[in-house]
Amino acid sequence: MRRVARALLLVASVAASGCATTGSRPGSPPAPRVYGYSLSGDRVVFAFRPEEYEFVTTNGTGEWIRMDDLRVTRVAVSGEFNRWSNDNCPLARSGGEWVAERPVSEFDAARPPRFKFIVYGKFWAEPPLDALNRLPISDGSRVANLVLRTDRATGAAPAGTHAEPPVHR
Repeated sequence: MRRVARALLLVASVAASGCATTGSRPGSPPAPRVYGYSLSGDRVVFAFRPEEYEFVTTNGTGEWIRMDDLRVTRVAVSGEFNRWSNDNCPLARSGGEWVAERPVSEFDAARPPRFKFIVYGKFWAEPPLDALNRLPISDGSRVANLVLRTDRATGAAPAGTHAEPPVHR
């Protein structure tokens, strides 16, 4: 009888920790997901949360700096859709994140554009390794971009079939 009681107690404690329902151990990394944007009706909502990005690279030198070392007060989204402008699409602070909305019609679903967040017009936020929409640049470096998919039917996996952006992006 005591074995049954101990077994039930063990099962209850595992279920309470979340391991039984998720199949993951406490402290395990989160599941991969799409970073940097979401679709809301006919709008693309760009969202930058500094705590989700571990590093930035600098314009020109390519030096890697920890995001924690920056005090973020100005962010823009930069990509193929705005010719990699440093300040063409600024984001506004909303609580703990930075956001901007654009009409879906501004983006070509057949050719998903690459993009990145830029802090102070010179620090490029490097996408997390677990981002489903992360697409490394094929120059041999660790630098990568995010890919914006507006076609809901195709999901978030990047196709990688379009031209490379300018160096460093």
